[in-house]
Amino acid sequence: MGENTSITKLDIDEIKEKLDRIISLLEDEEKILLNPKQG
Repeated sequence: MGENTSITKLDIDEIKEKLDRIISLLEDEEKILLNPKQG
């Protein structure tokens, strides 16, 4: 069985989407850390 390692545009879009979600979660986390008064 030949392993298909080519990355399609769909894969790239999916990865970008996941990265965007992770980044926005990290940014929210950062805002909470910088503004602890929200508790």
